[in-house]
Amino acid sequence: WSAATQAGGIYLLSLVLPQGEDHVEDDHIEKVQEKSISILMTLCAEKVNGVRLVTFIQRFLPPGLVHQLREGPKESTRKAFHIRSETPEHVWNPSMAKKLSQEIN
Repeated sequence: WSAATQAGGIYLLSLVLPQGEDHVEDDHIEKVQEKSISILMTLCAEKVNGVRLVTFIQRFLPPGLVHQLREGPKESTRKAFHIRSETPEHVWNPSMAKKLSQEIN
């Protein structure tokens, strides 16, 4: 179960990340990203394997983004993956998102 959760978490994360440099916003893409975030949030809150998934995802994302994924509403969480941020706990920019997307796809 744990391995399936982690693999599923990586797959869902790949759906959430912006695809390509041209930030084409499409209703279908937004819906897929919001559903993926909703599922990730549910998996992270799961009592038995949620902690393992959060620990696994922390290898790829900054702590602020992981916290947003665990606690925030899905709309603002989706936006957090697309904006540039340079706070100590949340250093994130489009080039980091692109690199991570290439690594996990």
